[in-house]
Amino acid sequence: MLEQDLQNLKNDPQFIKNLELLTKEAKELQSVQKAYQVLDASLVLEQEDETIDSLFGDVLQISFDDLAQKLANGEKFTIDNDEDLARLRAIYEHGIEKYSNGDYRGAKEIFLVLFYMFEGTDLEDALKVHIVAAAKEIDFDQFFENYTDAYMIAIDESRYAHFIQHFCINVEQFLDTNSEILKKALSEIESLKG
Repeated sequence: MLEQDLQNLKNDPQFIKNLELLTKEAKELQSVQKAYQVLDASLVLEQEDETIDSLFGDVLQISFDDLAQKLANGEKFTIDNDEDLARLRAIYEHGIEKYSNGDYRGAKEIFLVLFYMFEGTDLEDALKVHIVAAAKEIDFDQFFENYTDAYMIAIDESRYAHFIQHFCINVEQFLDTNSEILKKALSEIESLKG
């Protein structure tokens, strides 16, 4: 976005009013999908870190509350549902944040729960790679640089584009080589399966 366009948006009273209405609607409906629209606009507008952190905090609160409810009821998110997918995205991004900050155990636990939620989908193997990488305490920067296909990630416009799912390694071979680590990690979520 050009600097002039950005300034025009910042000074456009209708755009600001629409953003405020969307923020209110997102809170009233507890909609993570709408909250992400507000968050994306706030990032483009280069709003203060406190505002962005507060918005993401709200997104996480809604998402983790819903996750806890679903786990308690033995339910899963419906990944074909845009709102559920937005909640899973928030949880995933929190896991990536933990991973990038060196909290390997916390990241692995989040990836395990997400694996449970995504089991049987196209993202299942991608999450297995995340689980093994966190369990092996592979530094996030090294993981991203040496294991992922940054080009494919950058151009991905699929429904799951917010999830790292493109790798430059042979995923099947990687998972086979690390099968014991994966098996041990996956045993930690057996209780979720009832």
